[in-house]
Amino acid sequence: MTQKPADNTHPAGSWIDTDTVEKFHYFMDRRELRYPCCPITGTALGYTARQCPSHPGQDLNWLPASGGATLESFVIYHQRYSPDFEPPYNVAMVALDEGPLLVTTVLVDDLAALKIGMKLVCNFEPAGRLVFLPT
Repeated sequence: MTQKPADNTHPAGSWIDTDTVEKFHYFMDRRELRYPCCPITGTALGYTARQCPSHPGQDLNWLPASGGATLESFVIYHQRYSPDFEPPYNVAMVALDEGPLLVTTVLVDDLAALKIGMKLVCNFEPAGRLVFLPT
C-alpha cells in the first residue's frame, strides 16, 4: 500500500511504500536480513522497490541475505544528532553481496580503519539493531 503524505510537502513519487517498510521491519524484528527480489527472475531489488520494473503487478519475494556486504561509502559524525549515539560515530552505505544498498553503522574500534571496499558481515546487536562488522 502506498501512502500519500497528508500535507503535500513531499515531491510527487517520494511517497513511502508502507508494505515494503512493514515487511523489512517484520524481518528485522526476527533478526533476519532479507532483501526484495522479482518473483519471476529472482533479480535483487532495492529496499525502496514497490514492484519489479520488468514484472509489475507481481508481489515481491523476500529472500534471506547471505550477510556479506561491501562498504560503499561512509561519513563520520563528530556532533551528537541523537542521544543514542556518542560521537564520533559512522553512518555507512553498504552493498549487500546480493546487490541492494543499506544505510547502517560499521562497528570498528578505530574509525580510521574504515576503508571503501572493505568486506563486512551483518550482525544484530542484543537490542536488535542491524550493524555490520569487518570480516
